[in-house]
Amino acid sequence: MFKGKYCLISDPARLEIFTIKMKGKSFSLDWMEEESTAFLNITNQIELWHKRLGHFHQAMLVHMQKKKMVHGMPNLEEEILVCAYCQYDKQNKLSFPHNKAWRVIKKLQLIHTDVARPLKTISLNGSRYYIAFIDDYTRM
Repeated sequence: MFKGKYCLISDPARLEIFTIKMKGKSFSLDWMEEESTAFLNITNQIELWHKRLGHFHQAMLVHMQKKKMVHGMPNLEEEILVCAYCQYDKQNKLSFPHNKAWRVIKKLQLIHTDVARPLKTISLNGSRYYIAFIDDYTRM
């Protein structure tokens, strides 16, 4: 959120973490300045490891801890709070409506194209790129 020459950085619960001052025409963050430094304070160890390992499932975190699969992992017996990011990821997305889709009815009405990245093997005429054109009607 911007307030004049300051940018407020907040967490998902809208609690302010820190403020960045505008320098010139941009907001630059220098982590070496003491006033710009922010530290995350999570007291729940399983929540910390859940986030640290890319939102890994709680049961697997406890399994990894019991089997001593991760060096330095503390005791993770407490329950994890509901992770808003994981809940958002589990939501179903609506599919495209089947009756409202536009369909082509003749050749060359819709063409898809793609340019390939630089190829490691150069072609016989020295080309490193190629472009593909696909007709939506014939798929050729």
